Amino acid sequence: MNPMPRREPDAIEVFLRTFLGLGAFIALCSVVTWLSAEPDSPEYTLSICNIFIGLALIVGVAVFVKVFRR
Repeated sequence: MNPMPRREPDAIEVFLRTFLGLGAFIALCSVVTWLSAEPDSPEYTLSICNIFIGLALIVGVAVFVKVFRR
């Protein structure tokens, strides 16, 4: 039995993995900053905005994969 040869990922797969990792990194770092910031500081508000940016990247990649990779 010959195993199936591994194929190299194409550019869009690498791009999507990179964006997924970037979104997770932004969201997790922002959660840490949000938990350590004072509630009335600008860092607190900026951390919440960054959490949404990270989540938007993650959701955007998931939607893109769901819609265009059938």
